[in-house]
Amino acid sequence: MSTPVPSLQWAPVVETEAGKTLDLTNGHLTSLDSVEFPPDIIEADLTANRLKELDARILALPELRKLSVRQNLFTTIDLQPASFKHTLQVRISTYSLGYIE
Repeated sequence: MSTPVPSLQWAPVVETEAGKTLDLTNGHLTSLDSVEFPPDIIEADLTANRLKELDARILALPELRKLSVRQNLFTTIDLQPASFKHTLQVRISTYSLGYIE
């Protein structure tokens, strides 16, 4: 039996001078099915959830530059984006950074 996705009780999109950031840290999320991804976000922080899979919609975001997926339940992550306009910085664990061109 899967855990129900908690409703998002906070405003997860923050707009800064650099652009929009989606902050879903510590949301106890097991899935991102209920999350709407603005197409113009430049950073997504999914740290400290219970995700086992990376939602393919994230890698389809054309402006995304930073993605943090630390402290989740991933065993593998498929990072094969359709196309990026920018280099994508991915933080997978506390001590590792990966870059995708």
